Amino acid sequence: LFFFLISIFKGKIILSKNKFSTNLFDQLDNNCAYAFEVGNWNEKAPYVVKISSEQFNQYSNSIMIGRMLDKKNNKGEGYVMTEGTATIKEISKEKALVLLEGKLARFSSELSKPELWKPFTGILVWKNPEYVFDGVTENDIFKK
Repeated sequence: LFFFLISIFKGKIILSKNKFSTNLFDQLDNNCAYAFEVGNWNEKAPYVVKISSEQFNQYSNSIMIGRMLDKKNNKGEGYVMTEGTATIKEISKEKALVLLEGKLARFSSELSKPELWKPFTGILVWKNPEYVFDGVTENDIFKK
């Protein structure tokens, strides 16, 4: 496990015309940041997003996770998903579900070294998520 079993993450999901993004923190200052270009909210889920290190930037199709190792000295470790897929399996008023599968690299030191990338799978579940609508309405997203 990368995060502790006691970790409870909080954060809002931001939905815009073609984007799903969030920045989550737990009570130990661990962090997960996701940004996906969805394409078209008019289609029904699942929304499958390809992740690639060749097109990496923190605002589009990116997954970054960080773990606090030493809070007193503000030291931690961070990883970025270098290849794989993010699948928004469900998005509703009651729940959001995202499946992740691919490879991770240590931020900065391993990005250019594919031989060091590590296999990764993850499941993100939000119960009664708090949404922020940016340029879209609740009806645009949940009308399906």
